[in-house]
Amino acid sequence: MEKSRLEKLAEKFRFNDYETIVCNSKQEAKNILLEICKNKNVGIGDSHSVEDLCSFEDFKKQTNNLYAMGIDKSMPNRKKCLTADVFILSANAVAEDTGEMVNIDSSCNRVAPSLFGPSEVIFVIGVNKIEKDLISAINRVRNYVAPINAKSHNYPTPCTKLNKCSNCSMKERICRATVIYHKRPKKTPTKIILVNENLGW
Repeated sequence: MEKSRLEKLAEKFRFNDYETIVCNSKQEAKNILLEICKNKNVGIGDSHSVEDLCSFEDFKKQTNNLYAMGIDKSMPNRKKCLTADVFILSANAVAEDTGEMVNIDSSCNRVAPSLFGPSEVIFVIGVNKIEKDLISAINRVRNYVAPINAKSHNYPTPCTKLNKCSNCSMKERICRATVIYHKRPKKTPTKIILVNENLGW
């Protein structure tokens, strides 16, 4: 993506009260993220974007304790994320015109600490998550990200065959809560690391 376009999006994030760092490469973003996590208790939501950027071994070397959903999905580990020094996740989609972000979640252990609890929240976002507006961002999550995610878990939901949401009522449905981040939650210091490369889905 053109750097000027990325900087304009970063300004939208800043207008929405997010501290925002623009990185030209994954390596640059990785270095910044690991420095933020140094000697802290760190939680990580299920995030292919974060895993594309840093291995769990990289985090383990830097952190005091690592509570990563990709390692341990137990309820005690999920609850530790709620009070971590740093909680890291991505957004499923971003609206370029407003800087709003969208996440859809199933158990909601990813979105819950992104709103309140941890001392600091970090969003890691690749350019592939950017859509022109909020409607397009929601459409991306419902009709692209969610079917891929359901397939990755081998869930028999209709979206895995239709490649779009059918608003099903199956017990395996993963679209159980939609969070739109219009502005930074007042009590939660939050940074966005915006990376000029593709990350995750």
